[in-house]
Amino acid sequence: MTVLSVEQHVLVALFQRHVEAELAGDLETTMATMTDDPHLNHVPSMAGGVGRRDVQAFYRDHLVGKFFPPDVTMTNVSRTYPRSIMARRRRRIVIANSF
Repeated sequence: MTVLSVEQHVLVALFQRHVEAELAGDLETTMATMTDDPHLNHVPSMAGGVGRRDVQAFYRDHLVGKFFPPDVTMTNVSRTYPRSIMARRRRRIVIANSF
C-alpha cells in the first residue's frame, strides 16, 4: 500500500476533479484544474495545444462533452505518484449501452 503525502493527496483530488469535469462536459472546471500554461498532446491523434487558449480550444472543440458517451465510466488500473506530479499510467474506459 502506498502512503501518500498531503501534497500527493491534493494532486489526486485535483486530478479526479479534472476527470469528472471532462466526463460531465464541464469545460470551465476542466480548465480550472490545469496550470496557467498547460500543454496537451493527445497521443492517438497527435492533436492538442500549447498554452491556455489552444488547450481550451482543443477541449472545447474535440473533447469535453463530445468524446465520451454519457454512460462512460473510468476505472484506474495504476498510477505513479512522484513527489510533485502525478502521471496516469493506464486507464480502462468502460462504455455500457453505447450502441
